[in-house]
Amino acid sequence: SRSTFSDVSNSKFYNISNTNAPENVLSSQDNVFPNTNSNPLFKFYDVNARYVWQPSYKSQLDVNFYRSVDRFTNAYNQRFKEKMDKEFELRHNEFENWNNQAASINYQTILRPQLKWISTVYYTSFTNEAQSNTELERFFQTGPNPAITSIAFRQDNTLQDIGATSRIEK
Repeated sequence: SRSTFSDVSNSKFYNISNTNAPENVLSSQDNVFPNTNSNPLFKFYDVNARYVWQPSYKSQLDVNFYRSVDRFTNAYNQRFKEKMDKEFELRHNEFENWNNQAASINYQTILRPQLKWISTVYYTSFTNEAQSNTELERFFQTGPNPAITSIAFRQDNTLQDIGATSRIEK
């Protein structure tokens, strides 16, 4: 099995606090506040198991299982001013979740020296959900209410398959 031992975010690999970075979209503004920070969280694990049983020299049964979970979350805020002293705040958060699961039971037996029967029952599942929200808030010099512009999306995907096969081979 695999699992995260420490968060990638602990390394500050994805830190965007350097507002002078050329890839920072808002670096062209004159007055960017130095309070932008992104600390994404990555979590994942996998489990894989297999059990094999041979009740006789002619037969074998094996059971297989696999499960994987991967998660990503990130959020940050960034404040800046325009040349005309209009103050803005950009708020962003995102979430991704992936899950995979599979299981199977396989049985095979030798019916006679040149004839084998093989049967399988299986289940697979994949899900993905993603969500992202971004808000841009403009603070006015006069009046108590800021103007907020929001963009959000959500996506959910699920795919499942259940089946069985059986065949006789020479």
